[in-house]
Amino acid sequence: MKLSNIVVSPELPIVDLVGVFDSVSSDTLLVCNSSGILLGVISAKEMREALVKLPMIASMASDLMNRNPITMAESSSTKKSLEALEKHDVSLIPSVDENMKCMGFYHAKGYYSYNKVATSVFILAGGRGHRMLPLTEKLPKPLLKVWGREMIGIVIDSMVSQGFCNFYISINYKGSLIRDYILNNYGGNSSLSIKFVSESLPMGTCGPLGLVNRSELSKEVIVVNADTVSNINYRSLLNHHQVSLAAISVASCEVGTQIPFGVLKKKNGLVTSIEEKPIVTAEIAAGIYCIDIQQAELIPKDQPYDFPDLISETLNKKRKVVTYLIHENWADVGNIKALEDVNAQSPYC
Repeated sequence: MKLSNIVVSPELPIVDLVGVFDSVSSDTLLVCNSSGILLGVISAKEMREALVKLPMIASMASDLMNRNPITMAESSSTKKSLEALEKHDVSLIPSVDENMKCMGFYHAKGYYSYNKVATSVFILAGGRGHRMLPLTEKLPKPLLKVWGREMIGIVIDSMVSQGFCNFYISINYKGSLIRDYILNNYGGNSSLSIKFVSESLPMGTCGPLGLVNRSELSKEVIVVNADTVSNINYRSLLNHHQVSLAAISVASCEVGTQIPFGVLKKKNGLVTSIEEKPIVTAEIAAGIYCIDIQQAELIPKDQPYDFPDLISETLNKKRKVVTYLIHENWADVGNIKALEDVNAQSPYC
């Protein structure tokens, strides 16, 4: 869903308004003036009810719109936006600046933005995908499909919809196939900058950053695995990182693991209770990071290096590392069973 598709003029005739609803996958439209100022919102339900009650009086979008819609700031947290969507029982909430200029909108499937973000995005697409054999004998893992779409395409589309436009993509195994896919699908988009970083050998989860001149990258860099399937709000992650003044922000998820045994609790050598097959919850790294560019100085050039190494080195230097808990959907597509499981779900991004 593109923001431009659901923004209409207050002068739009009702006949045309009906056509807009029919052509988009949204039950809510945003009414903005020529300067992008949000004037109101119109839901499909409200439009149908108004047309029944006021078929002759209501002639333009401005006659039907809710002039006091629920809005949020663009820097609102993901948790807050999801809570607001549920509380007010709406499908989307527009985000506005202090002058009520429409900046984008929050939706159950993510955040969509008008504004471009200069922050560099580094997508790791060089892995061999051993756990996906035999599927990865012919295709690299980032080109395997979820809901009929290549996983790396899901990552890029999600970030582009949120305004990110500067991409670096590391490639190694079957890199020419990934390059061809990217160029065929995104090469014609002049608003995007896409550069490929070729690994002569597998460089790990953050080693590829050492192959890029630091001067090319922005102050903060978002690093994401090419096989990430999530509708995470990347702009909220970036804002969290900046507000936290962190060297590294690690996007995380809470995952429950069931212990297949009865677990004993003891005191002074005596059993006090037993819990049968309990579920233990842990916060795990989700394969998405935001790092300060100064951290790149810790990454060695031309040799493999992983994020656990970078995080340990950062902590050794007494620099701040924080987590950003993902409240949206996230899936670890690490093996064929996981790929089948996520494909069995309804698409969420």
